[in-house]
Amino acid sequence: MDRERVDALIKFILAVAGQQDRGHREVGPIHLVKYVYLADLAYAERNDGTTYTGAPWKFHHFGAWAPEVFARIEPVVKEVGAVERLFSHPESDEDRKRWTLDDEEVLHEVERTLPIEISGKLRKAVRDHGADTSELLRYVYTTRPML
Repeated sequence: MDRERVDALIKFILAVAGQQDRGHREVGPIHLVKYVYLADLAYAERNDGTTYTGAPWKFHHFGAWAPEVFARIEPVVKEVGAVERLFSHPESDEDRKRWTLDDEEVLHEVERTLPIEISGKLRKAVRDHGADTSELLRYVYTTRPML
């Protein structure tokens, strides 16, 4: 897996989400993993099935999952100084995390490094689904590899 590419995608997703309307700006770990999957899918569609990150995607409880991508989230959110919000879930003892990054400089800096097929698709996906977990998961489940 290309760690630099994964990190760049996570930064880009955080920054794009940070440009959304209030209430849709915070993303959590599941959102970040799914958006990185969608970036890999967009790239693979134009590159004979080769993914951008080289992450070893597998089907897991919530569709496409790569533990290696998940492991990069905490270091990246700390590196870019994303604002973290913790909250409790009523049906679980587990604390949930959401991050916000409102930084146009990061957005433009990272976007310059990404292939256009990725940046365009991710902008659209984040605009369409934002932090709506159910909607994002529904969309991911209907992608060709998941079907």
